[in-house]
Amino acid sequence: MSDSINNNSSFDLLIRTFYQDDRTQFDIELNHLLDLSRSQDMRLCTEIILQAYKQNELNFLEELLDREVIYSGIPNLTTLHAASGYALSNLVKYLLDERKTDPNQTCTFVKNDQLSGITPLHFACGIGPENLVNETADTVKYLLSSGADVNLVTSRQDTALHWASKFSNEDVVRSLLEYKSNANAINSLQYTPLCEACFYGNFEIVKILVEHGANVNGNQEDERSPVHLVCRGLLSEHNARRTTPLNESVIEKLEKRLEIVKYLYSHGASIDTFDRDGLTPFMYACSSGNYSLVKYLLDEHKTKDESSTLRIINERSNTGETCLMYAIESGNLDIVTLLCNHGAKLDDQKSPSYVTAAAFYGHSEILEKIIQLGLDINEFDQNDDGVIFNPIYACCHCGSVECLQLLLEAKAKIDWKTSQ
Repeated sequence: MSDSINNNSSFDLLIRTFYQDDRTQFDIELNHLLDLSRSQDMRLCTEIILQAYKQNELNFLEELLDREVIYSGIPNLTTLHAASGYALSNLVKYLLDERKTDPNQTCTFVKNDQLSGITPLHFACGIGPENLVNETADTVKYLLSSGADVNLVTSRQDTALHWASKFSNEDVVRSLLEYKSNANAINSLQYTPLCEACFYGNFEIVKILVEHGANVNGNQEDERSPVHLVCRGLLSEHNARRTTPLNESVIEKLEKRLEIVKYLYSHGASIDTFDRDGLTPFMYACSSGNYSLVKYLLDEHKTKDESSTLRIINERSNTGETCLMYAIESGNLDIVTLLCNHGAKLDDQKSPSYVTAAAFYGHSEILEKIIQLGLDINEFDQNDDGVIFNPIYACCHCGSVECLQLLLEAKAKIDWKTSQ
């Protein structure tokens, strides 16, 4: 078999040697395939797996996956794990019905942070390799009907439902819940499946979980609620600040996050709590740059009274940062303007100042806005580590010519000297 492997000829050769019971030649060809797959391109192996599956070569496929499992070096990994991760439902059924494979056998990932207690059901629900075919729901159903324990947890206390809630497969989530998966199970991060669905913005799964009794305020021992996790936002996760044009996909996902918050609030979720870092959902929304979400939360507080609005705008995190500072960091001018128009205090931010922050991140439109509001453009401070807080220094750090020009036009002082 040459290194420029042709998958069709390789598949034919493997099948022929397999059925000729020529184990020596079969082992040589298969080991070469696995070597090439590992060193050059994983698709070399997965494409042959897919080809064998489409031709219903289950005996051959079992042998191929069994060898791939050994090759992986993952302790206690089984062929059923691999078949479940690839979502090869017919092979899963074959292994369960004909081979009587244990559906609750666990394996261990040893690289990086060790993760043990991983079942084939965990693999099928997202922790395993990428699906080769769209048969995840059937795979999960076969596993469950064959005795897979729906509430077994990994060493990080993740149930299969935690994993399924991260990935948008509603049928899988429904199947797990039908088999009495605990909708309020808590993992080592103190997250419930609802928290996972909220963080990843999976609205349909959020609704399914709530309909099955998920606590909309999450784990009360942990102060980071599902609403907090929704409001952490999409822009910061994708490193897409206002300096990057919003594409339709990002806008759609931002709007979906707003709908999730509305849904949770309508089902009794609190939108006015602090997490362990002293952040509110409103702070997370400001930090993520999600204007629609910020405006919605602000409007909900306005229905209470004006003092409530001023309070949530001017609250501070444990590190002393305000909502306005988070909005400036996000680069969203619309949010900055909204906060300023609704009473954000401009004169009580400790170092770095709002002006220095805007200059540091290179947000020239925001810098121009807060200069127009009359904020001090000549902050100069230095912490114990020697970090300098000054707008001109900040411009030099980020390399923003636009911000530097704005400060010079505003007559910012430039002849500063440090203590060093």
